[in-house]
Amino acid sequence: MKAEQITFADLEKLLLKLGFVNLQNPKYQIFEHPQENALVALPRYAQNDVVRPIHLVATRGTLEAYGLMSREAFEGLTEKIVA
Repeated sequence: MKAEQITFADLEKLLLKLGFVNLQNPKYQIFEHPQENALVALPRYAQNDVVRPIHLVATRGTLEAYGLMSREAFEGLTEKIVA
């Protein structure tokens, strides 16, 4: 995964496509998947900011743990985004 090239806009788009909703919070970017009760919490990023690798790993882990996306599918999508 070429994590150094994934922007927040890319990650947000993916999460919203998977059914997450962006909860308004002044300090953090919080996404909730209402059906699965899954949460992804990130620091505030501007749309064009590159997401730190640790946050991508945490997001991937949450998606995998809740059965929303496999590790392989996540890595495949992130590879596609940076290609």
